[in-house]
Amino acid sequence: MDFNESVSRLIVFHNLVHNRNTVLKISSQNIIRFSFQTNATCIKSLLSATCRVTLAKRETVTLIVTTTSDPASINPAAALLAMPGWTAGPILPPDMKSFVNKQTRVIQHDGSIVKEDDLDSWWEEAASIAVDEVIFLSRHTAVSNRPALTVHPIGVLHLKEEESPSSVTPPQGGKPGWAALTSPRIGPWLRLLKKMAEAYSLVPEFEITLEGTHHGPITSKPTMFLENGDTEEYWKRQDAAQVMALVSE
Repeated sequence: MDFNESVSRLIVFHNLVHNRNTVLKISSQNIIRFSFQTNATCIKSLLSATCRVTLAKRETVTLIVTTTSDPASINPAAALLAMPGWTAGPILPPDMKSFVNKQTRVIQHDGSIVKEDDLDSWWEEAASIAVDEVIFLSRHTAVSNRPALTVHPIGVLHLKEEESPSSVTPPQGGKPGWAALTSPRIGPWLRLLKKMAEAYSLVPEFEITLEGTHHGPITSKPTMFLENGDTEEYWKRQDAAQVMALVSE
């Protein structure tokens, strides 16, 4: 009996004891579903070949969310979609465009990017494809008015329920005390963002930063924002848009 066969049979044993089905996450692009057929013979001979294991891959995608209402969102999206490999995807209700490139999907809507909650769940239902992570392209604003390219996780942990009742969406989206899971790529993307910004001579004019959580929208998948700011002049900068597109590629 080789190592892989031994592991498979141990997994069968675990599921006979605890459950008849399990999903084991192997990587961000590959989920292996083990389905087990159990019967009296299988239970009596756990280490025999009569216990059958069926493996089936389930497709997952990275979902990049953009909005036409924000130049710091739609300009990087346009630069990204101009790169090789992109094709038009289905138009999803209500009139939301989508684009496809391997395991990445771009969607464009017309609303506020911080208030369009549960887009990951909506996508999974509308497109019948599981979402692995969500990336939002957006504008950045700050009291310093210093140009910056940033990445950050999302949430409004600083808000208390009494400050913004659950029945009312806060101005910055999300809900009081909530935070999304953070994309595991946020660190590598921050380093890549700095590298690309330097290559396009945006440093030191632009500060490259990792921000804290401070807004929505609500998601259930690992999420991060990639932003450019912090005034309209910089939101429209094509060189900054190109850098954001290269990082998102």
